[in-house]
Amino acid sequence: RDFFRRKYASQTFDVVVPTTNAMVDFVNAYRDELFPGAAVVFSGGNPRPGPKTTGVVFPLNMKSTIDVALQLHPDLRQVFVVSGASDADRYYENLARSQFRAYDGRLGFTYSSGLAMPDLLRRVAELPPHTIVYFLSFFEDSHSSKFDEIKVLDQVAAAADVPTYAWIDSRVGHGSVGGSVLNVEIAANPLATLALGVLEGESPDSIPVQEIDANVTQFDWRQLQ
Repeated sequence: RDFFRRKYASQTFDVVVPTTNAMVDFVNAYRDELFPGAAVVFSGGNPRPGPKTTGVVFPLNMKSTIDVALQLHPDLRQVFVVSGASDADRYYENLARSQFRAYDGRLGFTYSSGLAMPDLLRRVAELPPHTIVYFLSFFEDSHSSKFDEIKVLDQVAAAADVPTYAWIDSRVGHGSVGGSVLNVEIAANPLATLALGVLEGESPDSIPVQEIDANVTQFDWRQLQ
């Protein structure tokens, strides 16, 4: 809040576009102080109501990649879930845990939950048959070391002795097979259209929040081989 107040003290904004639930909550808490009079056009996993607000909702579907993996691996028994220890990592892990309960009795799930990098790479290199790696996110480990999660994925996929799957399209091309992934472009296009409409004079309060399915089934052909 203090950073934004100082950085943009001499500027005003017509539209603010927060792109995660946490960002929307931040903007709603401080909009009068930081962005007085600005409309909010948001994207997130569920609606975030507020004055002069509209947006796009696309629920995060972690489960659908498991469904895809089961089609490719009918004998799948175990899923090793790679997840970090930051607040964002824990958010994605908790969401995944809730969705993965649908497989109770069919699949076993193991969560790395912020293992130090050497330990994580050692674990994924020794996974048993009939297992996949599911890469959620990895911004920080349990020792508070920070990471570029794409670089972590590169290392995990290279070290793993089983296929690696993902839930967002930015991870395809970095060693993951793919899966049913959130397509960022599909999610961003309607958000940009709404923001442009508001800039051209539409009232955000008159624009219903849109709910879309932004997932597509996408694979890295090289990993399929």
